[in-house]
Amino acid sequence: MAAIKRRTYLINPRFQLRWTLLIALTGGLIATAFSTWLWTALDEHDVLIKASIKADQELRSASEDVAVLLLNMPETTAKEADELHARFDTEGRTAQTSIDAKTKLLSRNEHMRLLLVGFVALIFGALVIWGIIVTHRIAGPLYVIKKQLETYRATGTIESRPIRKKDEFHDIYNELVQALSAKNPEKKV
Repeated sequence: MAAIKRRTYLINPRFQLRWTLLIALTGGLIATAFSTWLWTALDEHDVLIKASIKADQELRSASEDVAVLLLNMPETTAKEADELHARFDTEGRTAQTSIDAKTKLLSRNEHMRLLLVGFVALIFGALVIWGIIVTHRIAGPLYVIKKQLETYRATGTIESRPIRKKDEFHDIYNELVQALSAKNPEKKV
């Protein structure tokens, strides 16, 4: 059975974590700035909705008062009273439907706020992962170059070995190998 090769993603933790943190904080701050603007717009929207709900409730209360006054007038006939009941009941249901719809908007705005917090956290987390991957592609070749230079200093030879396809610094690594090989052509390359 073949052994599973595990990759170490933190080759140079100091370098990788510093740059990953800078990348993630920059992205997180940009996402937070956008989210703050949107959060403020939601707050302003909530203020308007709450004012509208209050106005609907006051209008409904005033309408009920008018209905009571009209129904209690001695000139109001039974037929007119039935029509007034029907009319004010319909308007009361319409007002309640409006209040319910606006309450749902307030709830939706609260849900949007939770999504904004999740969005910022997701952006930050994704940038941390992306930062580790990207810095790994830089730290890996630099680690190989460092080891090659240590070997060359100790033995005077350098053994060329490939670096990963997606890594950076292929040209620098190849130039280093050629320069050190040219310096000691009789040594093993």
